[in-house]
This record gives sequence, structure tokens and C-alpha cells, in this order.
Amino acid sequence: GFLFGKCPSNHPVLLKNDNNEQQDDLILVTFSMYVDAKLSILPKWFINFIVRKAIGRIWNMFLDVAEDIRLGKRPSHATAISQKRLSLYEWVEIRIKAMFEFTRDNLSQ
Repeated sequence: GFLFGKCPSNHPVLLKNDNNEQQDDLILVTFSMYVDAKLSILPKWFINFIVRKAIGRIWNMFLDVAEDIRLGKRPSHATAISQKRLSLYEWVEIRIKAMFEFTRDNLSQ
């Protein structure tokens, strides 16, 4: 599952962050997963490798692509995103804003 929370000011990534962006509203997203793969065909070491290493590496690759898009290094991806903006991305943005507003309202009470 995903856990969303305020990013602590002493988070290791922030300590090595060189840019001067506003960092008051950063959100820490933590992903946790439980896998009980009872696959007798695959050796346990292979399942552990996939779950512990490969999934994390794939996630980092997705984040690298997102950063490249933000920096303008992947124009074809940016074009595809703009073409899907109305049907997908705006809906996702609306849901995320609603979730954060709900969280902020509940935390302030």
C-alpha cells in the first residue's frame, strides 16, 4: 500500500538536494508490499531478488523518466502526456488534490 505524509526536513534526499525549490509542502510517499509467493517452480532466491531489488529499480527508472520529462529531455513523452491530459491526467490531479485537501482538513482539526 501507499502511505502519504509530510516529508521530514532531515530526509536524506533533501539533505543532498542542490536546488533552491520551496520544500515546505513536499510529500513523502512510502510504498509497502507483502508478497507470499508460493510458487514452487521459481526458487526462493529469485522471488526475493524480484521483490527486493528489481521492483525498486523499476520504480527508480519510472522516476528518472518523470524527471526527464519535467526537464524537457523527453519531448515524445511530453507530447503523449499532453494528448491524454483531458482523459487521464486531469482526473488524476483532481483526485490527488481532493485527497490532500481531505488530509490537510483532518490534520488541522
